[in-house]
Amino acid sequence: MELLENKILEFKAKYGEKNVYQVDIKLDDEQVESYIIRKPGRKEMEAVAQHSVNKDVTKANNILIANCVLEGNKELIETDGDIYTTLLSNISGLMKTRQVSLKKL
Repeated sequence: MELLENKILEFKAKYGEKNVYQVDIKLDDEQVESYIIRKPGRKEMEAVAQHSVNKDVTKANNILIANCVLEGNKELIETDGDIYTTLLSNISGLMKTRQVSLKKL
């Protein structure tokens, strides 16, 4: 567990204290799979937008998974569609637009 705690500290130092999250996915009554994810940065957002323009949703999603899932059972992501979509949903939920005030000049 100490190794994971050290990695979490490294991730927070690299990606920002507020950008690293733990996702616990309940597989059944007794088994929980844990993942460490991060909020996508501008680089990931630009790559996703590029593939979205080409209507290649799979590549856009794979960019988010490859760059924003920092720790966890990556093999399970490839074989379990529920885990894949749960992680994508959580990563996507971290992307927000800022509240703005728009004034006509």
